[in-house]
Amino acid sequence: MTDFRARTDAFLAEFLALQPTAATLIGEHAYDARWPDMSAAGRRERIAFADRWLAEFRGFTELPADDAIDRDLLVQQLDAMRFADLDLRQEAWSPLEWVYLLGGGLFGLVSREFAPLAERLASVAGRLDGFEAMVDAAIEEIGPVGDRPVARFHTEKALEQLPGVIELADEALTMAEEAQADDPAVAAVLPRLRASTERARGEMERFERHLREKVLPQSEGEGRLGARLFAEKMRHTMRSQTLTPERIKAGAEREYVAVRAEMVRLARQLWPTWCDGQPIPGDEGMLVRGVLDAIALEHPKADDRSISAAPRTPGSRPSAPRPT
Repeated sequence: MTDFRARTDAFLAEFLALQPTAATLIGEHAYDARWPDMSAAGRRERIAFADRWLAEFRGFTELPADDAIDRDLLVQQLDAMRFADLDLRQEAWSPLEWVYLLGGGLFGLVSREFAPLAERLASVAGRLDGFEAMVDAAIEEIGPVGDRPVARFHTEKALEQLPGVIELADEALTMAEEAQADDPAVAAVLPRLRASTERARGEMERFERHLREKVLPQSEGEGRLGARLFAEKMRHTMRSQTLTPERIKAGAEREYVAVRAEMVRLARQLWPTWCDGQPIPGDEGMLVRGVLDAIALEHPKADDRSISAAPRTPGSRPSAPRPT
């Protein structure tokens, strides 16, 4: 094993312990009962982790082609992590991030049958027990970042979607109650799961009150990143230095012009067939819409049995409804 491969294994072991919900997502289940540390201290730890491993991986300059590709992917991932924790700070100005994190951390355990139900339910209970620390961190971290205020729309949507988090816990509880008679292991974990669910319900109520009474009245932002942050987020999302927002927009505009021109050309060609006897509109939008509307008449809704399903000759009128 090369030094690079050995260090990659060490990196993954440390990364998965630091990011338990990401570990669950990719199939490493040693940390299924835990949450990432979302406090300010946890954020500083993640930034230090990214800085340390970025420096090490960038030091591997003489690698075989396959290893060089893996190194570049790891550097991109670490760079994105660092950007998220240092610059983007979405968990601070978007309360929705906490709903996604909490819901996602439960959903994978409830919905994916990767282990016996009793094991998954024990992990659900573990994560429910961690709600207190998560809510403490959310209360600590949610707030303006520099001149970027908390997004009001995101706060409103977080309040709307927050009940869905505890619904996942209730779903897990229902699964346990239905399976306990036939599965002694499930029956054994059920009392703990019930207690954990009730404590988690209280924590969600505490979080909801904080959002409604403290965060919402002071939230005023629209959630817009601005040109610089948007470009940076695009770079990390697309994993490309050259695929900038300006380049993507320019390409989309070129494709729009080309596709629209082709639609107009086809509509002019098809008009005599589908709209026989009607004058061709001078407006291109009306031209395309007229042909599309005529073609759509050949495709009534699946449950509309009053219209004949038999195809008609292009240019003819729709057939009369048949008696049912």
